[in-house]
Amino acid sequence: MNHLEKEKDFAGAHISKQEIPGHLTRQELKVIMLIASGFSNAEIGEKLFISESTVKTHTNRIFKKIDVKNRLQAALWAAKHLAGLAHSS
Repeated sequence: MNHLEKEKDFAGAHISKQEIPGHLTRQELKVIMLIASGFSNAEIGEKLFISESTVKTHTNRIFKKIDVKNRLQAALWAAKHLAGLAHSS
């Protein structure tokens, strides 16, 4: 798999809306996966070409949707509910 295919795979392009747990949008899915990988808001913004403020907005919406209070809880939720999702076909 080349770099572009990996980026498309990461972006969740092959995942249907019904397959995404927690009623997350594709963009929120990208953000929570990066949170779970240990990236800061600034780093997430750079990777997704969005502002740090937008990352914070996505993060707050994610926290509400999955009922967590912090990044650690979000990362643990992602590990439980999203394991293998980014790499499944």
